[in-house]
Amino acid sequence: MGSRCGVNAEGKLALLILGTCLLAYCYVHQGPGGGTPTSRLDLLRALVERGTLEIDAYHDNTPDKAHKGGHFYSDKAPGTALLCLPSFTVASVCARALHVPPGGEREWLFLSWFTTATSIAVIGSLGAVCCFRLLCRMVDRRSAFVTTMGVFLGSAPFPYATMLHSHAITIAILLAMLRVDLITPHSLGAASHGLLGFLAGLCICCEYSSGLVVLGVVTTLRKRSLTEWLAVGFGALPPLLLIPLYHASCFGEPLGLAYYYDSVFLQNQKGLCGVTFLPNLDHLYTLLLSPARGFLFWSPLFLLSGLGCGISLSQGNRYYTVLYLVSVVHVLALSSYWDPYAGLSIGARYLSPIVPLLTLPTALGISRFPRLGLTLATVSVLLTGLGTAVNAQVSGSVGCPLTEYHLPMLAAGQTVCNLGWVLGLHGGISLCPLLLAVVVACVLGWRWSSMARELIGSQDVGSRRA
Repeated sequence: MGSRCGVNAEGKLALLILGTCLLAYCYVHQGPGGGTPTSRLDLLRALVERGTLEIDAYHDNTPDKAHKGGHFYSDKAPGTALLCLPSFTVASVCARALHVPPGGEREWLFLSWFTTATSIAVIGSLGAVCCFRLLCRMVDRRSAFVTTMGVFLGSAPFPYATMLHSHAITIAILLAMLRVDLITPHSLGAASHGLLGFLAGLCICCEYSSGLVVLGVVTTLRKRSLTEWLAVGFGALPPLLLIPLYHASCFGEPLGLAYYYDSVFLQNQKGLCGVTFLPNLDHLYTLLLSPARGFLFWSPLFLLSGLGCGISLSQGNRYYTVLYLVSVVHVLALSSYWDPYAGLSIGARYLSPIVPLLTLPTALGISRFPRLGLTLATVSVLLTGLGTAVNAQVSGSVGCPLTEYHLPMLAAGQTVCNLGWVLGLHGGISLCPLLLAVVVACVLGWRWSSMARELIGSQDVGSRRA
């Protein structure tokens, strides 16, 4: 009876997390502006409306484009656009059915918002559930709940699930990979390794910069036989083939990435898409600590990942340390990229692939230091939530977006598009329904996770008495 109640409590918490994240990701939308989201939206429009990969009809609205043979193309990895294609197709049909004026700002906003909410937001929310389920196998449910909410509302998944970026998808896929590799029974054999390979290939196909992390997860967490490696390879092949297929169709060169044909950001033609693999100390500070883009500034929750690694080492568990080291390698490599500010962004979006890796040791740190963990998770949600609700696309020229941009904008009653506007609410008041929903969800989650702990504790006492 106690075990069944525990399982039911975990299921209720998972549904609560799913609903809360999905509401948050759909409630706020950054609009079709910004180089990367617009580049993907241009590609989707070209595919659905014109049956071509050429974005010539729209390219003036984005600097993120490649040029070859007199035509313009999106320079982004093709996987994200492919995952969003069904949603965009439905959005186009709905726009016509609702008589949204074609070609205007309202149509661009509708297509962008609908597509993002029904694809990236959904995948990101499912990633949160996957995260919670994974953490429940490693720490108590309350620590798993606090960590999951802190990560998915207080770091990269939140802002980047509200626009056509790949990072929320990448994080969700990497968490699914960790779940398959660490939790899935060995009895599944080749099937589980094939699934792992497919997820690995899909992750790289959606975001090239995730490659180092994907390689680290696949090669370091578990020893594999030749048969298992073959299964991983065959699983990865279909999504990976989409990359050369896209580039062959656009540029006639399957091995030539679109970044090498960038028409605006010529720095991407150096090294590996702009990455030279020579660490830059100034860029490291920008990526990790600076108020402008600092990973730990906007999401201080991850400070506990170091404590978690120390705890795991004392327990003889190598997984957390391996994940932490893979994260360090990724940070050092990405510090060599020519633009650590990543254009119009919030936080260090190029470090998004390390979010799943640091989540596991962070949860271990929270389970050992629950009050500190709850405090840092709350601060992360407040900082990242504020930045996302006001505007997650901020120029790198703003030294401290929090004090120089977000707080003044909120005080002036300016926010990005949100569902509160649809309800007739304006300014900061438009965010109140979302804030209320998140607070209620957190209170419910706290109570339900507490009840689950009490049930499990009672069961353990009963077992010992027996």
